[in-house]
Amino acid sequence: MKKRNWATIIYPESVKEDYIETLEKTGLQIAISPLHDKDIYDKGEQKGQIKKAHKHILICYENTTTEKVVKELIDKIGGVGIEPVESKKGYYEYLTHKNNKDKAQYNEEDIIKLNNFNISDNEENKISHAQVEIYKREIIKIIRVNQIKEYRELIDYLIDNELEEYEEVASNKTIFFNTYITSKRNQCKEEQKILKREEKYVI
Repeated sequence: MKKRNWATIIYPESVKEDYIETLEKTGLQIAISPLHDKDIYDKGEQKGQIKKAHKHILICYENTTTEKVVKELIDKIGGVGIEPVESKKGYYEYLTHKNNKDKAQYNEEDIIKLNNFNISDNEENKISHAQVEIYKREIIKIIRVNQIKEYRELIDYLIDNELEEYEEVASNKTIFFNTYITSKRNQCKEEQKILKREEKYVI
């Protein structure tokens, strides 16, 4: 599994003392929740009891990253568990239970933000213009090498091979890639017609 955003939990009694410094040195955008010391179990044998105090940590990478790489960092700080995060903004709001009023509420001002953490929707999953151009050229190579003849085939290929950045670019550049694939397909048809005409008049 490869994702851009990941999360873990830390407990005050087991986290490394220098965990903030360790996280800061990664250069990654990271958000650490306030201490969750009022959370209550809402089901099971422990229903109604207060959970052990803990903090949630949201770790955001510039590109998709494997679980193994993230776990190495989490182990280094003494984190417990690892969870892929689908929505950076959604998980950030979970740090204070902002959208779940049935849970204990925490102050957003108490969130610790490292390395210019920015929750702006415009910043989330942003790929630079230069990187987009690189991905476009790589996708064109994929189309040519695999003789892809339909835009749908391209998206299926990128999904099946877990090329998430490429898929994002291909989805945002639908007209460009659809036009390229259609043009290439039409060119092949014309070449086949010419070849058939030539074969017809061969003596």
